[in-house]
This record gives sequence, structure tokens and C-alpha cells, in this order.
Amino acid sequence: MTERLARFSAGRPKLVLGIWALLVLVGGAFAADGEMGPGLDLGVLDRATTTELVLSGGAESRQAEILLEERLRGPQPLTEIVIVQSPSLTVDDEAFRAKVETLHEEIASLGPETISGGISDQPLFHYYHAVDAGPLISPEQMAQLLPLLLSPDEKTVLMHYTLAGTAQEATVNVEDVIHKVEEANEADDFLVLIGGD
Repeated sequence: MTERLARFSAGRPKLVLGIWALLVLVGGAFAADGEMGPGLDLGVLDRATTTELVLSGGAESRQAEILLEERLRGPQPLTEIVIVQSPSLTVDDEAFRAKVETLHEEIASLGPETISGGISDQPLFHYYHAVDAGPLISPEQMAQLLPLLLSPDEKTVLMHYTLAGTAQEATVNVEDVIHKVEEANEADDFLVLIGGD
């Protein structure tokens, strides 16, 4: 089949080019936005495509999320993770500890109108708080906490913050947290980043 089509195309190049040109024009007409003559709207591409991603109301995951919000936990609060990283120091160095504690105090000082808590809206704490708690935290609890607070090479600390208020309020208030992170990132050799909802 393809061999016959190739022979036909090779024997009639002008006809094949004409067919391709016609197909390009017809495709362009369908993609064009607007009227193509009296009462003939061929601008179907814009109506048939979108860049918006929305799960339909019938998706099981969306139904589950709605039920959880309505019947169990209420709206899910927004969270942010602040990352403090050093290319050379580890958490055992005093300068690293000072950086983490200073930044944490600055973020916590934004108050309950901005930061409502730490991991899963629990009280605010970071790696050094967990270490200082010592015997108050069981080895099992510490094994669960450490991957959330510290990288395996001990050069990166993660600090978790739950933002206060509705999603709309938290989106506005997070600007204050971002400002604190940007200031801390410019201060010395530490890399300070923020990520989250």
C-alpha cells in the first residue's frame, strides 16, 4: 500500500503539493478565530481546547476531598516548608543552629494571624527543639520525625509551618513569610528556600 502511494506521489508531485496546500488552508480555517463568510463560523479550535485543568465533580478523589472537608476535618489549611541548607556546615555546627533558630523566631514572630502552627497544625518546632527535648521523645517518635526535619547528610533542615486563616487569607499572609526567607537567604552563605501550598 505505501509503495503504491509513494509511486503515485513521485509521479504527480504538483498534484500532491496542491493537496497538501489545500489541507493546510482548510486546517488554518478551522483554527482561525472568527467568521468565514456569512453565517459560517469555522473557529472551532478555540472552543474545543483549553489550558484549564479542573477535575470534574464526579471524580472519586474530588468527592472524597469534599466529604472530608464537610464531615470530618473542615477545609485543609495551607502549609509551607522553609529549607535551610549549608554547603559545608552540618547541624552540629553552632552557626547552623544560630541560623535556624534566628529564622524560626522571625517567622514565629509574625504571630498567630499568619502562622497557626507547625507540622499538621501542631505546636511550632524544628530540628533543634526535637533534639533538645531528648528523653521526652521516644526513639520511635524521633525515627518518624527526623526525615521530616533533617536531610540524611545533616546539611539541610526543614521547618514546617501551617498558615492561619482561609486559603485566601493564607495566600496573602504567606508574603510576610516569603519576605523573611528572602532576607535570610541574602544574609550569609546559607541557602534558604520556601516551598509549599
